[in-house]
Amino acid sequence: MGGNTYNVYYDYSHRGYGYWMGSTWMAYDAIRDAAMLGVLMDRHDYGVDTYSTPYYNPPHYSTRSYHSGGGFFSGLLTVLFIVVVAIVISRIFRAY
Repeated sequence: MGGNTYNVYYDYSHRGYGYWMGSTWMAYDAIRDAAMLGVLMDRHDYGVDTYSTPYYNPPHYSTRSYHSGGGFFSGLLTVLFIVVVAIVISRIFRAY
């Protein structure tokens, strides 16, 4: 928590696992801990293989970028499709 290390243990008075942060009892949440472990490992390019062995997998960046140029064309087709559908719907309702 906050870059610090805490010993997690069972406390009978709080009826659960947790740790003391100063004078405050912090209940341990195993599900949140497991979720955060996955998020942090992924953020720092680590993974776990089938034998539960962690490994480092640095990102591979390509020096070349490929662009299809279809972004503008796809957007134009989408707008055209919406306009045609709107015209058809307005004519259908105008007929009634």
